[in-house]
Amino acid sequence: MKWSDWLKLPVRWEDDGIRTPSRVVRVPRVIVAVAFNKVPLKRPRLTLKHLRERDKHRCAYTQRVLKPEECSMEHVVPKSKGGATEWRNVVLADKRINNMRGNRTLKEAGLTLKVKPFIPGVRPFHESLRIRGVTFPEWEFFVKKA
Repeated sequence: MKWSDWLKLPVRWEDDGIRTPSRVVRVPRVIVAVAFNKVPLKRPRLTLKHLRERDKHRCAYTQRVLKPEECSMEHVVPKSKGGATEWRNVVLADKRINNMRGNRTLKEAGLTLKVKPFIPGVRPFHESLRIRGVTFPEWEFFVKKA
């Protein structure tokens, strides 16, 4: 179906829709790509949300599970000492510990990491598709879970 034709479809009560400034567009439940032969892979961007996922919501120093409002992105080598904001140089930490450490090195602050930071693996692109909690049971036949 062409996009222009899809836009003309009404959004029924059983359909999911995405609101744009000018209309509501029906969300397709299944898309069959006829000229498609492999699943695109994508590495997660370095965000606090993805860092929490990588580190399983645990503080790198205490291993305590943190609530979202307690989390901060901690640079292993401080930015002021040449550390980059990249996966191998950041860990999830309790905001209080991060504030206490400041721009000191781990040794200067008397801290030790209980985990080693790493670059997360690539994920199938469909895992990054989230539409405000909408789930599509119709996809299960087409999309294998990793």
